[in-house]
Amino acid sequence: MSEPLTLLRQTLDLVYPPTCPLCGDRLSAAPARPFCDACDRALPRHYPPFCRHCGGSLPGRWDLAVTCRDCLSQPAAAYDRVVAPFAFTGGMRDALHLVKYQGRRRLAAHVAAAVAAFARRHLLDDAFTVVLPVPLHWRRVWQRGFNQAEWFAAPVAEELGVPLQTAWLVRRHATPSQTTRTRAERLANLAGAFAVTATGAARLPDARVLLIDDVVTTGATADACARALRALGATRITVLAAAVTPRSA
Repeated sequence: MSEPLTLLRQTLDLVYPPTCPLCGDRLSAAPARPFCDACDRALPRHYPPFCRHCGGSLPGRWDLAVTCRDCLSQPAAAYDRVVAPFAFTGGMRDALHLVKYQGRRRLAAHVAAAVAAFARRHLLDDAFTVVLPVPLHWRRVWQRGFNQAEWFAAPVAEELGVPLQTAWLVRRHATPSQTTRTRAERLANLAGAFAVTATGAARLPDARVLLIDDVVTTGATADACARALRALGATRITVLAAAVTPRSA
């Protein structure tokens, strides 16, 4: 950052002291992260081993399929596995809501850096062909002004050295809100919602795809994307989200 911009940032921090977006406490000038120490420590992080179906941590014993107890009765998905550095609860739920509904770009960049670091630790050897963000319908992008999945996907692609493609997968239908729907209802709601473009169709055969989203709740959106990708020949699909909703929730 140039010296004039640094002085401007320092002046703004003096007049409008930065505060933690989660608890409102005042932060030190020009903080390295947007959260206070207490809120950062309290973020619900995941640690290996991970359940392949929902991405959550597996405490204690686990079976050979590496699947948590809550997911054993769940139907198989079109993707191979889900991973995420955080659980979608507490401070991380609040942070991602601020990103999604208020466009808090600096907050998104901090979370994206954590997602990229997680990918470097756990996915570096997976030899992905392409990184794809889960697309929004063009009307939603026009209304919101951004696709938060792209904000998370770009740092991950750079960290892994894998090409990022934002035009291979599109959302054809502006489906209603999924918030209060069950997994079965979400799957039905998303049937045929995603499609692969001609450019993507030519490159997808035998591709190993890393699909990026902000939050995985039931996995229905990721499953619908994966079905469209599988139909065009993708051989392996891993879903990486900033956070996943715990099955118990």
